[in-house]
Amino acid sequence: MPIRRLLVAMVLVVLALLVTALFALRITAIADVQLEPWHTYVPDKMPASDIDHASWGDYLAAEQRVFNQVNREMREQLVNEQPSAYNRFVASSRVFPGNLSHDWNRSYIAEPRQTAKGSVVLLHGLTDSPYSLRHFARHFQDLGYVVFAPRLPGHGTVPAGLTAAHWEDWMAVTRLAVREATRRTPAGSPLYIVGFSNGGALAVKYSLDALEDPHLARPTHLVLISPMIGVSRYARFAGSLGIDDMLRPSVAALRDRMFTPQARPYARTLIATRGPGSAQLKSTRFAALATTADEQMLDAVYPPSLISLSHVALPFPIDDSLYGQHPDDQENYGVNLGNVNMRGERGALIVDAGNFSRATSNPFFRVMLGGLDEELRLR
Repeated sequence: MPIRRLLVAMVLVVLALLVTALFALRITAIADVQLEPWHTYVPDKMPASDIDHASWGDYLAAEQRVFNQVNREMREQLVNEQPSAYNRFVASSRVFPGNLSHDWNRSYIAEPRQTAKGSVVLLHGLTDSPYSLRHFARHFQDLGYVVFAPRLPGHGTVPAGLTAAHWEDWMAVTRLAVREATRRTPAGSPLYIVGFSNGGALAVKYSLDALEDPHLARPTHLVLISPMIGVSRYARFAGSLGIDDMLRPSVAALRDRMFTPQARPYARTLIATRGPGSAQLKSTRFAALATTADEQMLDAVYPPSLISLSHVALPFPIDDSLYGQHPDDQENYGVNLGNVNMRGERGALIVDAGNFSRATSNPFFRVMLGGLDEELRLR
């Protein structure tokens, strides 16, 4: 018996030593990684408490100071850097913000030509910038709305900037943008908040806060584009409890459940191909409380080369100058990421090749805008 215990103890000691050694090797490997200046430099940012008492002009001034700091810091740390075509922190680079048609890493306002009929706040996603919703900004601007698109703290500067950003900062900027938007338009004018990805979560959070705080303007409508809204942590137990289909249904099960002729207190629309062997798109829409659907053939087809859309593709039309599959050459952003055709030997790329196969633009963008206009009665 003592020998058996001794053997077990020895095995446990050896396993502990192996785990310790592997952990040490991993730590050593991480320590050997050479971080670049943009991975370590964290620029200043305006605290949430200050943002809540700031004007739009105050925020823009603070934003300019942040970019001045970043440019100065990067210039000093990269003084001996070799010229690079794709390092956006090097002034000679083709993707350096100063060399582009417009620097969309900044907060901006899009003013209509006539008196604004309402206001729109655009909230971009995580690791994103105000660029992602610029086509919505132009659309609302053309329809007569004043548009506010803030850069959320930690974004658009350096990657390390996000390490010091908190959701409270983003909510403070959301409140600031809404304050300014409602100040610029007559009382009673419609207020729309459009949120993409994490911006969708911020839009929902703001709206819930506005229900309880009379000092916050309530939005007329929310437009949520693939919002980053979480699922309960208890969903992880769905499979073991045999209710997986209830919490994470298949596409077919979700479609059948949502689009049965059953009265529901909300409207729902399904856009899909007309049927097997057809690329023609068809819209099936149930109005709130309706039991019959309105079906309409759309002037759009599903591209044969597209396997599926992606989360990041939704806000970009196919002619977007940066992410479009057929980019408009009227604007220069240094590179066209939507039509990159990578060919070479396996292992030659330093990034995952899957990044280049991911859809980056939405062939149904105009259909989406048309549905938005109809639902919100914008025209």
